[in-house]
Amino acid sequence: MNISLVDLSRRCGFAGIVGAVVTLAVASHSAIAAEPHKCQEQVARYLQNYGLDIDKMKDFQWYEDTYRAADGTPVVDGYRIYATPDSCKAGDIVLRVLSVGCYIADVHSRGDCRIEGIPYHWNSWK
Repeated sequence: MNISLVDLSRRCGFAGIVGAVVTLAVASHSAIAAEPHKCQEQVARYLQNYGLDIDKMKDFQWYEDTYRAADGTPVVDGYRIYATPDSCKAGDIVLRVLSVGCYIADVHSRGDCRIEGIPYHWNSWK
Protein backbone atom coordinates (compact mmCIF):
# COMPACT_ATOMS: atom_id res chain seq x y z
CA MET A 1 0.00 0.00 0.00
CA ASN A 2 1.55 3.29 -1.08
CA ILE A 3 0.35 6.48 0.55
CA SER A 4 1.71 9.84 -0.49
CA LEU A 5 2.40 12.61 2.00
CA VAL A 6 -0.55 14.51 0.54
CA ASP A 7 -2.87 11.54 1.20
CA LEU A 8 -1.39 11.10 4.66
CA SER A 9 -1.89 14.76 5.51
CA ARG A 10 -5.53 14.56 4.38
CA ARG A 11 -6.13 11.47 6.54
CA CYS A 12 -4.06 12.34 9.61
CA GLY A 13 -3.44 16.06 9.45
CA PHE A 14 -0.13 17.75 10.07
CA ALA A 15 0.08 16.50 13.68
CA GLY A 16 -0.28 12.91 12.46
CA ILE A 17 2.60 13.31 10.02
CA VAL A 18 4.82 14.92 12.66
CA GLY A 19 3.97 12.11 15.08
CA ALA A 20 4.85 9.48 12.49
CA VAL A 21 8.16 11.14 11.65
CA VAL A 22 9.10 11.48 15.33
CA THR A 23 8.17 7.84 15.92
CA LEU A 24 10.36 6.73 12.99
CA ALA A 25 13.25 8.93 14.12
CA VAL A 26 13.16 7.54 17.65
CA ALA A 27 12.78 3.98 16.38
CA SER A 28 15.78 4.38 14.11
CA HIS A 29 18.18 4.59 17.07
CA SER A 30 18.24 1.24 18.81
CA ALA A 31 20.58 -0.09 21.48
CA ILE A 32 22.68 -3.07 20.50
CA ALA A 33 23.01 -6.13 22.74
CA ALA A 34 26.05 -6.53 25.00
CA GLU A 35 27.74 -9.07 22.72
CA PRO A 36 30.99 -8.01 21.04
CA HIS A 37 30.32 -5.51 18.31
CA LYS A 38 31.82 -5.77 14.81
CA CYS A 39 33.64 -2.43 15.30
CA GLN A 40 34.69 -3.05 18.91
CA GLU A 41 38.31 -3.89 18.05
CA GLN A 42 38.80 -0.71 15.99
CA VAL A 43 37.14 1.44 18.66
CA ALA A 44 39.28 -0.14 21.40
CA ARG A 45 42.48 0.56 19.42
CA TYR A 46 41.38 4.15 18.77
CA LEU A 47 40.66 4.78 22.46
CA GLN A 48 44.01 3.27 23.48
CA ASN A 49 45.68 6.16 21.62
CA TYR A 50 44.25 8.40 24.37
CA GLY A 51 45.08 6.11 27.28
CA LEU A 52 41.53 4.79 27.54
CA ASP A 53 40.69 1.13 28.13
CA ILE A 54 37.37 0.07 26.61
CA ASP A 55 37.02 -2.68 29.24
CA LYS A 56 37.25 -0.18 32.12
CA MET A 57 34.57 2.18 30.82
CA LYS A 58 31.25 2.47 32.64
CA ASP A 59 27.86 2.55 30.92
CA PHE A 60 29.30 1.58 27.53
CA GLN A 61 26.39 1.75 25.05
CA TRP A 62 26.27 1.15 21.29
CA TYR A 63 23.40 2.59 19.25
CA GLU A 64 22.65 1.91 15.60
CA ASP A 65 21.86 4.80 13.29
CA THR A 66 19.61 3.48 10.54
CA TYR A 67 17.58 4.71 7.62
CA ARG A 68 15.06 3.05 5.34
CA ALA A 69 16.12 2.17 1.80
CA ALA A 70 13.71 2.84 -1.08
CA ASP A 71 12.31 -0.68 -0.70
CA GLY A 72 11.68 -0.13 3.02
CA THR A 73 14.58 -2.25 4.21
CA PRO A 74 16.39 -0.81 7.25
CA VAL A 75 20.03 0.01 6.51
CA VAL A 76 22.63 0.55 9.24
CA ASP A 77 24.39 3.83 8.49
CA GLY A 78 26.68 3.87 11.51
CA TYR A 79 26.90 3.67 15.25
CA ARG A 80 26.99 6.04 18.19
CA ILE A 81 28.80 5.11 21.37
CA TYR A 82 28.35 6.66 24.80
CA ALA A 83 30.62 5.64 27.65
CA THR A 84 32.14 7.03 30.82
CA PRO A 85 35.91 6.50 31.02
CA ASP A 86 37.22 5.41 34.42
CA SER A 87 39.12 8.72 34.61
CA CYS A 88 35.86 10.72 34.49
CA LYS A 89 33.65 11.16 37.55
CA ALA A 90 30.75 12.52 35.48
CA GLY A 91 30.08 13.15 31.82
CA ASP A 92 31.07 10.83 29.02
CA ILE A 93 32.79 10.32 25.72
CA VAL A 94 30.77 10.19 22.50
CA LEU A 95 31.92 8.47 19.31
CA ARG A 96 30.29 8.34 15.88
CA VAL A 97 31.45 5.28 13.96
CA LEU A 98 30.62 4.64 10.31
CA SER A 99 29.32 1.17 9.51
CA VAL A 100 31.57 0.84 6.47
CA GLY A 101 35.11 0.10 7.62
CA CYS A 102 34.33 1.05 11.25
CA TYR A 103 35.84 4.50 10.59
CA ILE A 104 35.71 6.86 13.61
CA ALA A 105 33.96 9.90 12.14
CA ASP A 106 33.66 11.98 15.31
CA VAL A 107 34.72 11.80 18.93
CA HIS A 108 34.32 14.25 21.78
CA SER A 109 33.84 14.36 25.51
CA ARG A 110 31.11 16.24 27.34
CA GLY A 111 29.86 17.01 30.81
CA ASP A 112 32.60 16.88 33.45
CA CYS A 113 34.80 14.61 31.35
CA ARG A 114 37.99 15.99 29.82
CA ILE A 115 40.45 13.77 27.96
CA GLU A 116 43.70 15.18 26.61
CA GLY A 117 43.67 15.19 22.81
CA ILE A 118 39.91 14.68 22.48
CA PRO A 119 37.73 17.74 21.75
CA TYR A 120 35.32 18.80 24.48
CA HIS A 121 31.75 19.86 23.63
CA TRP A 122 29.78 21.44 26.44
CA ASN A 123 26.52 20.64 24.63
CA SER A 124 26.20 17.86 22.09
CA TRP A 125 23.78 15.48 20.46
CA LYS A 126 22.76 12.23 22.02
